[in-house]
Amino acid sequence: MPANDPNARLAPREFESLKEVAKGIMQLAIPAQHKAALIKLGFIEETSGRLLLTEIGKIRVAAGR
Repeated sequence: MPANDPNARLAPREFESLKEVAKGIMQLAIPAQHKAALIKLGFIEETSGRLLLTEIGKIRVAAGR
C-alpha cells in the first residue's frame, strides 16, 4: 500500500471507516485493522487519542470512493 496516494485501493468497509473518522467528534470506534491501514496510507492520523482526517483523507472522502 503506497502512502499518500489518494487513489489507493480500499475495501468497502475501510472506506466506511474513513467516512466515520470524517464525522469528527461523534465518530464511532473503527476496527483496529482499518485504523492501521488508513494511517499507513496517510488518510488519517491519531492526535491526542483522536482520529483525524489528513488533507489526502479529506480528498478521498470528497471523491466518494
